[in-house]
Amino acid sequence: MRNYIKSAILIILTGFGVQVHANTNVSKDAKQDLVGLFQFFEDGCGYGNNFSTSKKQLKLFKDSFIGYSDDYYVKPLSNLPSKYRKSVKDIKLIEDDREVMHYIVSFKNATYRGYDLEKLDVSFIPGSEYDYHDHLYFKDAGFLKSKPSVKFAGMGSGWSQNEFDQGFNRENLSITCGAMPI
Repeated sequence: MRNYIKSAILIILTGFGVQVHANTNVSKDAKQDLVGLFQFFEDGCGYGNNFSTSKKQLKLFKDSFIGYSDDYYVKPLSNLPSKYRKSVKDIKLIEDDREVMHYIVSFKNATYRGYDLEKLDVSFIPGSEYDYHDHLYFKDAGFLKSKPSVKFAGMGSGWSQNEFDQGFNRENLSITCGAMPI
């Protein structure tokens, strides 16, 4: 609505011969904070609460790009929930030498609590019930300041991996939730 009002004012002022200089593309490059999408990381990665809203929201997002028929594939970007499409640069599927599947979601103009996001790596071993990991990567170490917001099962909030392969990784600039499928 605000852009329509700006456009109308610009047209009126221009019609009166007033010279106007304005940047009408401000929202095009604005960063989107995905804290709502990744609230799962703050909710103990879903442990003890299999029906949490944050778990459902992340599952819906992942289901929008993880495809499987006879083999795994990436669904079209148009399947992503519309509110996240502008923040996703691309999605790739990679199988590593250990037969682990990685769905790599690369972000553009996306943040988590104001810290620039690089990518989300959803990794799993096909056919395994418990070898799932979600790695949220950041562009710089500033994300480490989000420590008080993130809780991990069995350790409150913390910097290192716990027994469930969850935690902060300073070297990889990432936060990991793992071991349980969602």
